[in-house]
Amino acid sequence: MKPNQNPATQNLDRLLAIFAGKRIAFWLAVAIAIHIVVIGGCSVNTIYDRWIDPEGAKQRKQAAIEERQRAELAAAAAAAPAVAGLTNAAAVVRDINAPATPA
Repeated sequence: MKPNQNPATQNLDRLLAIFAGKRIAFWLAVAIAIHIVVIGGCSVNTIYDRWIDPEGAKQRKQAAIEERQRAELAAAAAAAPAVAGLTNAAAVVRDINAPATPA
């Protein structure tokens, strides 16, 4: 340190001396790169659905909603008492939106 330097600056130089000659900028860049890779890797599906294939994402979402509705209807039909002449297994397969057949 220079003898005519401000004491506050001398203290700062002494504190920063441990980093002199170190590759701190390199390791900072490595840490940032690792964070980018990890965060990007965890966001692949979001990036794909939002910017690369938004139409496919809408179709997959609609298919998932329809599948959940089918599963709920099947569970409700299995829990409901069987219609005369049908077992619960047949009631599950029967289309609930089909017009009623005349008896």
